[in-house]
Amino acid sequence: MWAVSRAFTLIELLIVVALMAIIYALAAGSFKRDSLQDAGEWKLETLDLALKNAGQNEYLKLACEGEVCQNCRVVDVKGEEILADLTLFEEPPKAFYFDKNGYLEELKFPSDRCFEMELFENGAIGEALVEHKGLFYRYYSALRKAEIFASLDDAKTSYDPRSRIPQYSSEFFNELD
Repeated sequence: MWAVSRAFTLIELLIVVALMAIIYALAAGSFKRDSLQDAGEWKLETLDLALKNAGQNEYLKLACEGEVCQNCRVVDVKGEEILADLTLFEEPPKAFYFDKNGYLEELKFPSDRCFEMELFENGAIGEALVEHKGLFYRYYSALRKAEIFASLDDAKTSYDPRSRIPQYSSEFFNELD
């Protein structure tokens, strides 16, 4: 006589694993939204830190639009909105960057946006100098807290070409030439 075995079949095990994966995906999505809400207070002084705390090694973009740049939202690499209804500006800001020679250039954004800031997968953000309400906020690409300056001249003197980290491999190789 054959003994009857009560083991799980392969199909039953695959169904359990699939259900666990679905539950994990749902929980991770809601955790991501909660971590963005709790990433810190979303204001200009701590904007880079809030974005870095929210990012957790993934690409995020803060995009602001509207007549006076009052509608800001955070989107992921797929363009899906993760966090909305952020108000950072009461008037459109001016944004600049230092080119590789240390000259200040105005940042250009798509026509429907008045401000953007990106967080890359490596934890770096796009360097920027943002003028808003007479103050200048200098955001560094990595490992430095944003600085606030009272004048554009003070902000310009903060530029150190040795601190510039290329964001794209093409920039790095061009600097080696």
